[in-house]
Amino acid sequence: MWDADSGEELARLRGHEDLVWTVTVSPDGRRIVSGSSDDTVRVWHAETFECVEVVEGRGYVQAVASGAERYPFRALYGAIADAAIGREIAWFPVSLSVVVTHPSGRIWAGASSSYLAIIKLEGEPEAVGGA
Repeated sequence: MWDADSGEELARLRGHEDLVWTVTVSPDGRRIVSGSSDDTVRVWHAETFECVEVVEGRGYVQAVASGAERYPFRALYGAIADAAIGREIAWFPVSLSVVVTHPSGRIWAGASSSYLAIIKLEGEPEAVGGA
């Protein structure tokens, strides 16, 4: 991590055992999420740079994204999951190389090669996530 103004190195996030393919920041700016070909996703505290969660995977991770605070979902391994309990609630039809979410957290788009998939989550967060 570097300071955008000074270029000074702030921290090195260590823990992945292979190449890191993707990084995103949570919408509230409190978490940094990295995905690696070591089959893990790591969640880092954005101020202390400590790893606060390791999500074991089902294959190497090429794309990660996180939803808005009101819709606390995350996309990993081609699925959108409830971030609090890890339960998958929607699936992309292919393995993704890129995934993004609209700031509302309701619309997710993923791409792989020439394939583009868009998922729109409907209902309130409790209904969508099953909480």
